[in-house]
Amino acid sequence: MEDKMKEQLVGELAELPQQVSELQRPETKLMWAKGQIDQHAAFLDLILESIPNPFYVINVSDYTIKLANSAAQFGQLSRDATCYALTHKSDRPCCSAEHPCPLEEIKKTKLPMTVEHLHYDKDGNARNVEVHAFPIFDKHGDVSQIIESVLDITASKTAEEALKWELAVNSALSDTYKPLVSPGASIEDMSKTILDRAKILTGSKHGYVSSIDPITGDNVGHTLTEMLKGQCNVSDTNKRIAFTRGKNGLYTGLCGHCLNTREAFFTNLPETHKEKKGVPKGHLPIQRLLCVPVMLGNELVGQIALANKEEDYIERELEAVSRLAQFFALAIQRKRAEEELQKAHDELEERVEERTTELSRANTLLTQEITERKKTGEALKQSENELRRLSSKLLTAHEEESKRIGQELHDGLAQTLSAVKIWVENAIIQLGQKDSVEATKSLESVVPLARGAVEEVRRISKNLRPSSLDDLGVLATISWSCQEFCTLYAGIEIEEQIEIEEDQVPESLKIVIYRVLQEALNNIAKHSGASLVRISLKATGGMIEMIIGDNGEGFEMGYILSDQRSDRGLGIASMKERTELSGGFFLIESRKGVGTTVRASWPLA
Repeated sequence: MEDKMKEQLVGELAELPQQVSELQRPETKLMWAKGQIDQHAAFLDLILESIPNPFYVINVSDYTIKLANSAAQFGQLSRDATCYALTHKSDRPCCSAEHPCPLEEIKKTKLPMTVEHLHYDKDGNARNVEVHAFPIFDKHGDVSQIIESVLDITASKTAEEALKWELAVNSALSDTYKPLVSPGASIEDMSKTILDRAKILTGSKHGYVSSIDPITGDNVGHTLTEMLKGQCNVSDTNKRIAFTRGKNGLYTGLCGHCLNTREAFFTNLPETHKEKKGVPKGHLPIQRLLCVPVMLGNELVGQIALANKEEDYIERELEAVSRLAQFFALAIQRKRAEEELQKAHDELEERVEERTTELSRANTLLTQEITERKKTGEALKQSENELRRLSSKLLTAHEEESKRIGQELHDGLAQTLSAVKIWVENAIIQLGQKDSVEATKSLESVVPLARGAVEEVRRISKNLRPSSLDDLGVLATISWSCQEFCTLYAGIEIEEQIEIEEDQVPESLKIVIYRVLQEALNNIAKHSGASLVRISLKATGGMIEMIIGDNGEGFEMGYILSDQRSDRGLGIASMKERTELSGGFFLIESRKGVGTTVRASWPLA
């Protein structure tokens, strides 16, 4: 109805010039016509002023405004004022695809149209408007003018934009929900989702999402390489960055400022910010920056940083990213809870496994202990039997040795001393008879006997413990023993290989080495039937090693060491016992027809 009234009024105004022309002929009608025109103009002005929205009549040919109400005028209009200068603050008509010019469109279509434009009010503020445009035709049917009625829709547009923004934010938050609740999602997965949504919301080209290492306090970037996308020339070493704190406990740079203050901020002129520290060599320049700390209660747990939006960052983008940060904080909290739960589960499994292992080990040890006790009991019984046998043998050996020494003293030394006694007594009688010549002869006969007695005592003493062992050392004593052996047993040859110095042999081992060698040679002489004996004494690998080998008949080890043998002697047992009691290791190897090897070794001090 309002549009029809406007169109009717415009039509009447368009007819006024013709009516005036007709009224000019008769002078009498001129005044009447002028009154009619003034009356219609006043009526038209009244109607136009009653319209609260801007209202224009615009010439199609030059865009000049021919008629406008006070709602459309910013003061007095000049005669050549154009629509684009008045509403768009421009020096040329609008012609963008986003905001098509209604005048040009109506010229083409000759149909009314409605379009949204961005106009400026008298204070220079941009306003969203809805332009309703109608054509006015001349007598030829061409569009000569258009009527524009403008409705300010800024409030509704702002509300619509706010609603769209809220929907976009909620959609971004909804997209983060799935990785947030997904048991298999990692912090890296959540970080990538958060970064993607934050970049889309703000129009940022770059950014990263990080979390704070609870142990070191480092700010670890999970999506830093996603930010770079191959456009940044930062070295590979710097792409996996943990932003560390300084000695004062603070982070550096603009992003560090956000972490230190626990406050979100943005700057559209980062080079002027007081915390600006520059970027690494090869890094993209930061033109605009938005940073939000990720807080879990009062605890700093991460950060979202965005950079290089084409336009300036605004407050609502900071608020939206802060909401995303709350979701990321929940993701970190969930991940921590999962890790703690997994840790507790692993610890429980480990404790169960350890306890199971302990029980199994205890059971094994118990079984082994039972077995060992049985073996120990058997070994103890065997040792007792061996001890009884050895004790018996030792007593027998002691008696035999005493008997041998007594026999040697009786047969040798005692006989010699008896002869000495007789000769001395004869000498004394002869001296009593003053027969000094015969007495001298008797005493001269005593000298060889006394010398033989001395040699006999020395021989017995050497058999008990050779004096050369104390006077010359073990190496010389070994050589002397070998010579004596070869003299006594001419059919057996001995090859010696001594590769050790006298001072390398501890004093406590010298008698042991000698007795083992003495017993081995004694066994070779009695039982082996060997023609060659090889004796080696050397220091090797931190050990003193003596090897005595022969090419004799050998024997079966099982038979010789058997408890069933009634004639089992002390030879091997005494060598083994002497060696092991002195801290050494004893081994005897023999096979029938191959020979026998005795090995005795001791650790070098």
